[in-house]
Amino acid sequence: MVSVILSYGLSAIVGNRTQNSRPLIDAPVADSLPAGTTNETFLQREYEGVVLANSITTKAEYLKVARTGRGTPLSRTQRKVVWTLLQSAMQTQAVDGKLFWPTMSAVGAELLRIQRDRSDRALFDHVVVDEAQDFNAGHWRFLRACVDPGPNDIFLAEDSHQRIYGQPLVLSRFGIFTRGKASRKLTLNYRTTKENLDYAVRILNAAGEFTDSAGETDDTRGYRSARSGPNPQLLRCATPAEEFDAAAAYINYWLDADEVHEPRIGVMCRTRGQLSRIVSGLADHGIDAVQTKDAAHASGEQVAVMTMHGAKGMEFTHVILMSVGRDILPQPFRLAGLSDDDRAAALQQERSLLYVAASRARDALVITTVGEQSELLPEV
Repeated sequence: MVSVILSYGLSAIVGNRTQNSRPLIDAPVADSLPAGTTNETFLQREYEGVVLANSITTKAEYLKVARTGRGTPLSRTQRKVVWTLLQSAMQTQAVDGKLFWPTMSAVGAELLRIQRDRSDRALFDHVVVDEAQDFNAGHWRFLRACVDPGPNDIFLAEDSHQRIYGQPLVLSRFGIFTRGKASRKLTLNYRTTKENLDYAVRILNAAGEFTDSAGETDDTRGYRSARSGPNPQLLRCATPAEEFDAAAAYINYWLDADEVHEPRIGVMCRTRGQLSRIVSGLADHGIDAVQTKDAAHASGEQVAVMTMHGAKGMEFTHVILMSVGRDILPQPFRLAGLSDDDRAAALQQERSLLYVAASRARDALVITTVGEQSELLPEV
């Protein structure tokens, strides 16, 4: 059977305690773990990238498995402690029946495997996957179980630079092979201008190496655009009021400048907590902006407001990234207590998120900040 873990199970055991505050392990034992491993981020990545990816259900299996790509080494004794934490979440939360999304996919994969063993063929002949960079181990186990291995069994499109969820996974671990002639790299961008693309790529340049689904380095060499346009603008504002004045001025200019082709303007921010403030601030300037994360809804609005995550897969003629400050992107609390490897991965994911947001702009890109700008922003 597939191991069961709950959506809030990992956060419940951070600090070595269950929800009813009973200690799970002695403090001296917990102190023996490497720095940065007793937090939700490390435990979640360990569960998805090691336990779930390798179909591990027992401590004996966990003690023997290779922790490929996890960075922070664990001794046999330390693995026992980590397993105690993970197993506690599996056992104490299972009674509520709330599964991790990756676990749901893995359970589905196991059901499909059993069904395949009892029948003559898999459920599907072919599978097509988009946005593959954000899939987790449970997803890949499920997709592999959907179709038998063979020519053209799985077609997938991915961009490792847009990985804003999850962690890198080498698909050969799941019986999916993408090396050599099985893959092709696309480098011509038809959406955004050369100027916007160049700026977005510069966001990635300091992020370190990106790894694709074959386990190989995925760089940005050869990326080019079919169009040209205005240079991106970075506005450093002294106060929130000044920032809204600037954003409203740009939006009104865009709305008035093109009477033939109606502009579609996307205003994006890092957190959900910023959304209502932005909508209200623009309304104070006479701009009717609509908060949405639905692509169909956004396409019908002149000015749509959403988080950077919510903008994934969308495009706009004009984009404003608002309040991209030093304490907003990355958010300091998301990096606190992480190991060096997990911190580097989190920073790379934040750069990918900023890259995704910047590349939503078809024609014009404007970035605003109050006070110090984010360290992830290149100069313009």
